[in-house]
Amino acid sequence: ISELLATGATVALAHLIKNPANREERLALVPLMLARNNEQILIPDLSTALMEGDRILLCGMPDAKSALPNILNNSKTLAYIIDGIEVPNSIVWRWFRKLTESKSQTE
Repeated sequence: ISELLATGATVALAHLIKNPANREERLALVPLMLARNNEQILIPDLSTALMEGDRILLCGMPDAKSALPNILNNSKTLAYIIDGIEVPNSIVWRWFRKLTESKSQTE
């Protein structure tokens, strides 16, 4: 999350409860509280934009809980949930992107 926030992206609470395998599906999670700047917001609105340092209390089913580490710690997964674009990140793709970037700089 911090990585995306640093780029200026908006990450909302609603993004954290989306299924990483299908962003149209919602996980069985409910945000109960958002703690920000020594303030506790009970049952925060899902449209609430997250900020660096926010702490969130979620309640949900165990299978939804197992999806959270991937959403919270993988910027590629979270970016897909936010905008629907799956960014390839394989070693071959990184090589190809570097090759095309260097070609465009020399032209």
